[in-house]
Amino acid sequence: MKVILTSDVEKLGKSGELKDVADGYARNFLIRQKLAVPAAGGAFRAWQHDIASREEKRRREREEEAESKQTGADHGKGLCQRISCAVDCNIWSAAVMTLEFIS
Repeated sequence: MKVILTSDVEKLGKSGELKDVADGYARNFLIRQKLAVPAAGGAFRAWQHDIASREEKRRREREEEAESKQTGADHGKGLCQRISCAVDCNIWSAAVMTLEFIS
């Protein structure tokens, strides 16, 4: 019988995994202890959707992380350029406000 684990089960698997176990083990232990649900019909489709949404979320997080690393390296350079422009253009108040904001 195929079941979807709802919590971690020692020597079987982690929560969210699809496992094929003996019918008696599934009915008498896993399902009764609420450690798993039968992987039939709606539960199986929901599990597939959950797996797809988790993968999409992980992909987005990796993209955002890579983007933040790239912009983080460029962030300081742009800030210094703005300060130097403000100082060069004799706009002291803007430079002071920017420096106060940074510190």
